[in-house]
Amino acid sequence: MLDVDKSEITLTNKVGNEEIIISANVNHSVDGGGGDGDPSMSQKEPPGGIRAKPNFDVEVKKGRLWCSAALPSNEMEGGQEDFEDVFVIGEVSLFDGEAKKTDYA
Repeated sequence: MLDVDKSEITLTNKVGNEEIIISANVNHSVDGGGGDGDPSMSQKEPPGGIRAKPNFDVEVKKGRLWCSAALPSNEMEGGQEDFEDVFVIGEVSLFDGEAKKTDYA
């Protein structure tokens, strides 16, 4: 199921008693290239148009696993064009019941 609330996007899939939720906010996630606001310094637009690379959270509700992840920026990729679908995991948390801010991540 896809739920869009302005810039908040949530994808949910439930199979049996397991539910996987992926959530992202697409604000400030478009790679505009150049840096100092100078359009002459911007990179070429990727084929197919501008692409958003938002950070995203994944929660698996059967075993209560949560992780925060991001798609690498052009600077992080180091020119490795072959790995466009690779993502970086920033945090992982395992918990019982509801997640709390005090849970170790």
